[in-house]
Amino acid sequence: MSTPLNKPGSNGAASPWKVLVVAGRSLDGQTAARRAAVHITEMEVASVNAEGLEQLRAATEGHQVGAALVCDEAWATNQLRAAGIPVLHAYTEAVVPHVPLVDADLRMAHRPQWYEEEAGLPRGVIPVASFAPARRGWTGKGRGALVALGTGTAETDTVLASARDTLLPLLPSVAEAADGPVTVLTDGPVDALGELLGAVEGTTVLAATDAGLDELHSACRVFLATPTLAALTTARARNAPLTLLPALDDAQQNLLERVIKAAPVPVLDAPDTWAPAAGIEWAVADSDDDLSGAQRVARKLRQLVLAPV
Repeated sequence: MSTPLNKPGSNGAASPWKVLVVAGRSLDGQTAARRAAVHITEMEVASVNAEGLEQLRAATEGHQVGAALVCDEAWATNQLRAAGIPVLHAYTEAVVPHVPLVDADLRMAHRPQWYEEEAGLPRGVIPVASFAPARRGWTGKGRGALVALGTGTAETDTVLASARDTLLPLLPSVAEAADGPVTVLTDGPVDALGELLGAVEGTTVLAATDAGLDELHSACRVFLATPTLAALTTARARNAPLTLLPALDDAQQNLLERVIKAAPVPVLDAPDTWAPAAGIEWAVADSDDDLSGAQRVARKLRQLVLAPV
């Protein structure tokens, strides 16, 4: 690297912030990063999307970074570690971490209590409970609907075909039940989805890098989502109804099968069979202690700043 990612300001003074949070590109990675960052209150935090080396360089230039939280993006962890910055690498998606593992000071994987890992996590990866939203309240008295469309590893053609066949014919019924417009939050092809779904009046498609799941969910009345840990932990923490859309890849299908064994989350069979979901008895799946994952990651990050491993 031609320019170090970790260097003091030009006057040698202490930096105005000490913690860097690098959000992954996925809905899970974006949501986990936001939820962890909100619990780092006694240190200055800079959050950045993992879009390239130049963005990392710009975010760190002139500041002494004490530690970084990186969600999923192995290349970002490698670059930061090469610059001498301690890194907590978080695997935020419902997939088994790839071996060999990324070289990080700490590695943690998002695993709610109801998620039973058949083969266990690789050695060196610590499971951490649900990354829950900081604000747990949800009244259901808002207007409009939220569709959290995480796309996983699905190709663009697969995402658009599913949106055309399943989501597009469903939107008018969803908007009517929600008494308001539909917002689609996605880590998929925003422009193409916007062109397709925008044919239904009042439908807006937003990128997960530009808007937060928790804030959008707080204001909605109806919630639908593809199977992602971000969506499921939102519904669990806020005791909110949720309808799961068909899985877009094998990992989402595996996650869907796991969660319906633990809680009666309704799954959409066909657009003409949809009805607003009722409440879900999440208490049968796990305990309140399971909702402390984001706080635990923030605590580990603070420890990494004060006493690097």
